[in-house]
Amino acid sequence: MRFFVHNLGCKVNRVESDRITADLISRGATSAPIQQARVVVINTCTVTAEADRKARKAVRQALTTGDDPVVIVTGCATVIAPEMFTSLGEKVLVIADKQAATQIAAKYLGCDDGICDTPRRTGAGFPTRMAVKIQDGCDNRCSYCIVATARGPARSVVATDILTEVKAAQESGVHEIVLTGINLGRYDDSGLNLSGLLDLLCRSTVGLRFRLSSIEPPDIDSDLIDQIATGGERICAHLHLPLQSGSDTILARMNRAYDSAFYQELTERLRSNLPRIALTTDVIVGFPGESEAEFEQSLQFCERIGFSKMHIFRYSPRAGTPAATMANQIEAAEKTRRAQMFNDLAIRMRQQDAIARIGTIETVLIEKRGFGMSESYHRVQVPIRSEAGDVLRMQFCAYNDNLMTGRVL
Repeated sequence: MRFFVHNLGCKVNRVESDRITADLISRGATSAPIQQARVVVINTCTVTAEADRKARKAVRQALTTGDDPVVIVTGCATVIAPEMFTSLGEKVLVIADKQAATQIAAKYLGCDDGICDTPRRTGAGFPTRMAVKIQDGCDNRCSYCIVATARGPARSVVATDILTEVKAAQESGVHEIVLTGINLGRYDDSGLNLSGLLDLLCRSTVGLRFRLSSIEPPDIDSDLIDQIATGGERICAHLHLPLQSGSDTILARMNRAYDSAFYQELTERLRSNLPRIALTTDVIVGFPGESEAEFEQSLQFCERIGFSKMHIFRYSPRAGTPAATMANQIEAAEKTRRAQMFNDLAIRMRQQDAIARIGTIETVLIEKRGFGMSESYHRVQVPIRSEAGDVLRMQFCAYNDNLMTGRVL
């Protein structure tokens, strides 16, 4: 029986969707295009009102595109507002718990009796860089975000279970593991924190490369910086530090746990200890009440920091969050204008970061024939003979058309 898994949202959702896919394949089901699927599983996101609209649209499309499928809806949006999906059709099943959703999908596929103890998320249809979820939930209360409500309090996966999954992935041919979580920096397994976990994973494996997913600025401590520094090429010198705004007044209204001075000092400390580090970030434009002066402060701050990549988001009100009812909501056209200015800056800074890396040496993971991803998160053109999953050591020689080029050492 054929199935299709539609993922929406963050990298943690991606991990969970891949696990659902791997589990169903291990039971004997076949992953297929949505047009051929008898069961469609949709893993939803609810971070913004736009995310909810995309989730509902995905359900409607599944009902009309597939082979008269059963549509199983799971994920964050089903925790917050299950009723917005149950009304879409009799063949829509809303199951918030992902393990339960997987079991129901297996039942409809006629394969609920068989299961592999350790489904492998490798091979065709899965990312070359494998993400491993080590943490879930969030204790922060940012005024624009409902994820803490949808995901619950912060909690961590037992380190021995993580190590087992990592070793199994390496045995399957994976060369890079991305450690991910909703609030990654709060990892804590009975006193073992994120830097301790990284140390354990590096000591317990050989040759495997690790990368950290998005991590909140206040969660970066000296131990973690030291661990990345001593890890050498085993730990990618790349951190994604969500900024959201470079204006202190906006950060306060967002209920973020830092100000711009803290953030700048952190980036200076990181670059002092890790000269080759790449810093990427998220920025929200058009937050309620954001004045032109506050917007300019944010823009100038980001230029001063010099990110290698920025993800720009136009603020989208999310019902149930304090920001959704704040005064002075920004017009859509103005948010678009501000986002474009940030995008222009992001392109310039990415070029500057890439050019500054010409002559340097990094390891590059081949993601598909002819292309790879560097430690610093730049796309790299590689020899066509290289196979997906290979790791090359390269010296960069040029940067053109958003691609690094270089020679294999």
